[in-house]
Amino acid sequence: NDGSNPNGNWVLNVSDNVGADVGTITSFTLKFGGNGAFNPATAGAGTHTITYTNTSCDGCSGVTTQTVVVDALPTATISAGGATTFCDGGSVTLTSGSATGNVWSPGGATTQAITASASGSYSVTVTAGTCTATSATTTVTENPNPTASFTFVQSDPTVDFTGSASGGTPGYTYAWDFGDGGSGTGATASHTYTSSNTYTVQLCVTDANACSNCTTQPVTILTIGIDNNSSINMVSGRSQTHT
Repeated sequence: NDGSNPNGNWVLNVSDNVGADVGTITSFTLKFGGNGAFNPATAGAGTHTITYTNTSCDGCSGVTTQTVVVDALPTATISAGGATTFCDGGSVTLTSGSATGNVWSPGGATTQAITASASGSYSVTVTAGTCTATSATTTVTENPNPTASFTFVQSDPTVDFTGSASGGTPGYTYAWDFGDGGSGTGATASHTYTSSNTYTVQLCVTDANACSNCTTQPVTILTIGIDNNSSINMVSGRSQTHT
């Protein structure tokens, strides 16, 4: 055995250097298995001495020994530092159970821990001495985020909003922030403002995988507080109200 499969049988080639005056060997014994086979999995990790004894027909015997070192198989495991399913932009830390001897797949990193930010099947191969072991795979899933957008129609001071969503996983919910402390839900919403100003309106869309995306637009309300009986004159680029 070349050491790449320490759980397999190691075959010992035994030859007898016997002179003509000694005679033919009639029996032999081999410690740690008969027929020249030594099984490291049965013997276990450690240093083992294999003893070969032979006896010739005239009653003479000889003994030889061979030392075999069996390295312990490493243990290859992966632990995840969080959820292995997340939205675009997320990640999870994967940590090998071994502090040294790591090679990650995919990527080939040799650190004990890696940050996985893309979908895939991750495993780690651990080497200790001449022995290696590969972990079970850990599946990481990165879900795409939806895209949010909206349009609006003004009839100051009331604005009607229409939201839309695409991408991600359908089954969308809509959350509105009208910029003045007011909020709403649903794909369409209507809001009445109480003062003239420019407001930043935000729509956040969340899909069936709880992945979200937000978008904003400015909405300018001009007419609140102007008396319908007032006249507006433009003087040097400034507005004046006369009552």
